[in-house]
Amino acid sequence: MVTKAIARAAPVFSVVLLSLSSLLGACGSCDDGATVDTSAPVVPAEDAVTPLAEPWMRVIPFQETPEGLETIRAAECGECHTEIYAEWQTATHAVALQDLQFQAEWNKDDKLWFCANCHTPLANQFEEVVVGLVDGDYRRPVTEHNDRFDPVLEQESITCATCHVRDGAILGPGFGGESPHPVRVDPTVLSQQVCVGCHNVHARLSPTLVCNFSTGDEWAMGPAPREGLGCIDCHMPTVERPIAEGGPVRTSHVHRWPGSGIAKFPEDVETVRGFYVPGYQIEVTAHRTETDEGEAAVAIELTVTNHRAGHVLPTGDVERFITMSLSLQSEDGVSLWDHEERFGERWEWHPEARQLSDNSLEPRVPRELLFEATLPADQGGADGPLFVEVIGQNHRMTEENAESDGILGQYPLAVETMRTRVEVTAEEAPVQD
Repeated sequence: MVTKAIARAAPVFSVVLLSLSSLLGACGSCDDGATVDTSAPVVPAEDAVTPLAEPWMRVIPFQETPEGLETIRAAECGECHTEIYAEWQTATHAVALQDLQFQAEWNKDDKLWFCANCHTPLANQFEEVVVGLVDGDYRRPVTEHNDRFDPVLEQESITCATCHVRDGAILGPGFGGESPHPVRVDPTVLSQQVCVGCHNVHARLSPTLVCNFSTGDEWAMGPAPREGLGCIDCHMPTVERPIAEGGPVRTSHVHRWPGSGIAKFPEDVETVRGFYVPGYQIEVTAHRTETDEGEAAVAIELTVTNHRAGHVLPTGDVERFITMSLSLQSEDGVSLWDHEERFGERWEWHPEARQLSDNSLEPRVPRELLFEATLPADQGGADGPLFVEVIGQNHRMTEENAESDGILGQYPLAVETMRTRVEVTAEEAPVQD
């Protein structure tokens, strides 16, 4: 029912099974002229077909090509919108289908057709669509054939048309002027509402199969909405430039979406890291002290603040986590004490998937951590200058999980986001009034 390819060397990743409807009701709808040309589904008479009740079971309806265009493929958009197209090509959205972690986990069960709904969100991208479930069982989908399936568009994953094509028109900011295609303003679609369709999904399909993405909820419960900030404000910063080749300079948005800053493929690591800006900041102080037993030690205070993100950090896939690696070092870099602090969720998956803990960083809330590093009596240089180094890293998944998925060594697992080194002072700094 589902055909998939996972080798990076083979450029075609194919999805043959998906659903057809709206994305949280916010992505527009099709009139009679924008439906999939299909044959009637064949279902045993004794079985009842139930509709697709959950938003994550449905994709954006089939979209007609706007007048003046030959296709709704990104490459055609890029003929005029060259800078935006080049940005999209470096985005993780552009390879959401080819993502090795997604492919590996998806291939574990051939009944997980709905997982592709967020990695290729348009009905145009699927050869078969799901129109219902037999007796409400997601493992028994009822399908119809899509005669207008576009395999090239399929490979574009989350593409221009995902957000910008609805009902035969291009959704834009409404600057006016001449355009080779119809343009319509729709602030609802071009908002966080289109983002949370995939970045806010909760489903438990079996004791060990859980889909849990809470970014939308985190944003809604945090300070960002009260500050008038949505997804676009942070993840698509403004830039002054021509939106199309030869056009006037206007306010546009960057189309990169680096996410956690971890590229999907090794060859893209430096590119993605180059335009990633950490959502958190750190402050570290350290001074000499003594333990209760009278041993020489260093007191370290580390404050980590999620100061930029409108959601918790890390967010998205529950396998993601952040580490802060602390090292007390002599002047010549010899490590005298090491510690790693981890932020994120911890889950167990068997016999039943459940969250064990969650110490993710909430927006605008400083997290203060205190450490006491005892100086080893046999280490030279303890009486000389000492330094504390802190290295922050974002992690997509553990090495153990990557090995279980068969992608260890092929898939970037982490990226360094910041590094700082401070000298240890002789005594605690006085408190400022």
